[in-house]
Amino acid sequence: MFGWGDPSDHPASPSLPTPMQSIIAMTSSITSRALFAILVVFLVSQPVLHAEDGDDAVMALTREYIAKRKLPTRSEGDGLFRILWVGNAAAPAKTAMVKHGNDAIKLLELWTGKNHLFAPEKPTPADTFWLVIMPTDADVIGLLDLLRSQKLLGKPENGDDLARKLANVVHLRVRAFSFARINPAGNFDHMAAYTAACMAFDCMSYFAKLRGHHWMREGFATEVQMALLGSVRATTVAYELTDKSKGTGDWYAEMTAIFNGTVKGVRLMYASDALAGTLDAIPTSMYQQYCAMFIFLRDSALMRKDAVGPDNRLARIIAAWRDDHASDTDATYAAFGTNDKKLSAAWHAWGTQPKQAPRK
Repeated sequence: MFGWGDPSDHPASPSLPTPMQSIIAMTSSITSRALFAILVVFLVSQPVLHAEDGDDAVMALTREYIAKRKLPTRSEGDGLFRILWVGNAAAPAKTAMVKHGNDAIKLLELWTGKNHLFAPEKPTPADTFWLVIMPTDADVIGLLDLLRSQKLLGKPENGDDLARKLANVVHLRVRAFSFARINPAGNFDHMAAYTAACMAFDCMSYFAKLRGHHWMREGFATEVQMALLGSVRATTVAYELTDKSKGTGDWYAEMTAIFNGTVKGVRLMYASDALAGTLDAIPTSMYQQYCAMFIFLRDSALMRKDAVGPDNRLARIIAAWRDDHASDTDATYAAFGTNDKKLSAAWHAWGTQPKQAPRK
């Protein structure tokens, strides 16, 4: 178990929800997840609007820390998602991390009806999402300790300091990773798309004081990879504890096999199970069904005449979470005018059909 109530990477505040933590892996495929893991904070969503003062302080202190270590830096990008390369850390040739990160955020906006849920209409520098890539684990851990000493990040309460073990810093608009840790796995573009989608969703969730909604968060973060890169190589792997099986590496083919009943020992979930599910030590097949639920609802929403604007069905689900404190199931049933039995039947029938990557 990963201690879902541990506030180790969250700015202390009695008025805000405690974030949940998990681990994500950036690997060569969904079937080889053990190469690299990063700590991720679940914070969850209203329109993002503008950053808090603490976010500016985190990035300012990060720059100060890097300067004191006399490490050269190189900023990349001028959109919402940017990268700060530190020291000898550098992206391999033919990667487009900044582009994929910004495109991922644009897709979140597109799929939810262009309602500025994830990106402000007129962004300011304070709204920037920063991915900071430092040379070594020691560089990142030093920054982690500094931010904690200044109370800009919380300390772990359950004794299991995953941030230190995995050498990463996770804050609303600042994520710092170790180049030495991520370089062997490669998949830099997938990492950027996944990280940007998660940061945008987590930031929206944080300001709306939402928690959970894993099917939508992970659905967004995996689908942007399919749309932009044609494969999924960055996922949340809290389920790694229980799932040691090897799949085909074909994300959509594996999903379809689950719904067609050709995967031995896998139970097909009801819609309510997928909507209300957690990420605590689940098998890959459950995670993929969460993501399949997102794809099905996303596609259903985009096929409607009200796909753009506040009546977009995914936007209505988020609004119900935020304004009415509705559960995932109640919000979804209300948005689509259905119930668990009808939604499950439609979802299961859709799941048996071949799938294509979404358009950019």
